[in-house]
Amino acid sequence: MARPATGKTPNRNVRVPDEIWQGAQQRAAAEGRTLSDVIVSYLRRYGAGRPATARAAAALASPLED
Repeated sequence: MARPATGKTPNRNVRVPDEIWQGAQQRAAAEGRTLSDVIVSYLRRYGAGRPATARAAAALASPLED
């Protein structure tokens, strides 16, 4: 269940294939995290020039298919 909007951060829209989104939602829930928390964590590391993991760094270096 999503938490209520607080108005502290703007909403963003991204296009993500369903199978990736659903897998990420399941893993985040298993870790007791929200998907938003996971995404913000990765974006902070990416913006700071640090890969989250070696696998994530490889994925970021590869072009994505639409």
